[in-house]
Amino acid sequence: MIRVLRGAILDVFVDLRKDSPTYGGWDSVELSEENNLAVYLSKGFGHGFCSLTDSTVVAYKMDYPYVPEVAGDLRWNDPAVNIKWPTDDPELSEKDASAPF
Repeated sequence: MIRVLRGAILDVFVDLRKDSPTYGGWDSVELSEENNLAVYLSKGFGHGFCSLTDSTVVAYKMDYPYVPEVAGDLRWNDPAVNIKWPTDDPELSEKDASAPF
């Protein structure tokens, strides 16, 4: 479950379930403190977001503890997925910048 407490984000989710008819497809939604929307993602979806305002605060809950050693990564600009982000030059963490295609 993802929601924004302050600011706004473009929240993006990718279907990573290999047996799914929408495998590799993605969608997005703007979440903000004004629209008060939330997104629930089931297992098998990749998730990322782009902050649309300064000082954004995002809250999310997971159904299991985060284990970095088994967490997967997907490059934000992977051409096979072709996500339409609101910027071509995001500020990325080292982990996100080195994620595989």
